Amino acid sequence: MAHGNLALARDYLADIRTFEERIGTLMMLDTPLVRLYGMRGKPDANGAISHNKHGFVCISYQRHALDLVVYGIAANDMTALRNGVNGIRYGFSKQTRDGGFEVSFLSRRKTDIGKCVSDSAAFLTAAAISYQLLHNSPYRRRFLKQLTEIRLGIRNTIYWLSKHDLKLFLHDQDSAYQLTNNALAYIICGEIYNNINLIKRGHIFLDIALELQRDDGAFLEGKGHDSSYQASTIVMLVYYMLFVQNRAYFNKVLRAIALGLIWEKSRILPTGKINSRNNTHRKLTYSTFSGRKTDINYSDVIKAFLWYAFFTHDQHSKLLAQRVYQFIRKASA
Repeated sequence: MAHGNLALARDYLADIRTFEERIGTLMMLDTPLVRLYGMRGKPDANGAISHNKHGFVCISYQRHALDLVVYGIAANDMTALRNGVNGIRYGFSKQTRDGGFEVSFLSRRKTDIGKCVSDSAAFLTAAAISYQLLHNSPYRRRFLKQLTEIRLGIRNTIYWLSKHDLKLFLHDQDSAYQLTNNALAYIICGEIYNNINLIKRGHIFLDIALELQRDDGAFLEGKGHDSSYQASTIVMLVYYMLFVQNRAYFNKVLRAIALGLIWEKSRILPTGKINSRNNTHRKLTYSTFSGRKTDINYSDVIKAFLWYAFFTHDQHSKLLAQRVYQFIRKASA
């Protein structure tokens, strides 16, 4: 991953000055990356996604609606856009009067306020980015009523989240992924409402997240590394580069992405399988494209390399993504 590629990415992103131009970028994405976003399972009739389909469990599962919105815009697919919007609306239908979200009976005993705000921030990031994409897209008029509703929900949640930001930090302080996600929640909401204090607060979270990257490129998760969360952190940093207009951070974030992918590359076995040995989040499971369970978020691993390939024209990253995709497709058959 050459420095020349980073310069190419920096120059490309620096030329994108408006959110409309960022949406134009989504419409130019390579087909494999677009297709990957389209593989996210659609919500049920109520808008529930993933484990929430069998009864509301956790607001964080609704964050996957963002994939449907990205795909809908990139592929000009109105069905995907409607599904994504319904997923966001379902999430806000579980909002409590104070701006937080309901907690399921099953998880109530083991859920503290720190986890509640962390899960809420994960959904808020997805909702805020989805709002910005749709609000500045050619599809805005078709979703005016829903966007008004979503904007109100976002306002209530960021207000609630701001009252608990210390608890949010204490809960997520050892997770580069969660810190990066929290950073985006504050920054994107700050841009929506033109609130400089939210933007500054978000960049504090981002600075701390970047400090958790080791010299070998691994982002710390707890006291160690995690080859799944590593990819998810990189995808969040890509979203920062694409959706946040702060050139002061361009070089810093791009270097973090490139270094992070060097480490992630070291976890790819010759078969395309991702090495999960010594991962700090070993108990978590993810669904493959066919619905089977695995200990790695293969979707985010592939996205991370494809996004980097798109911005830098790095063919090796594209080949690695293809190797991983071929492995998980065969494993899911």
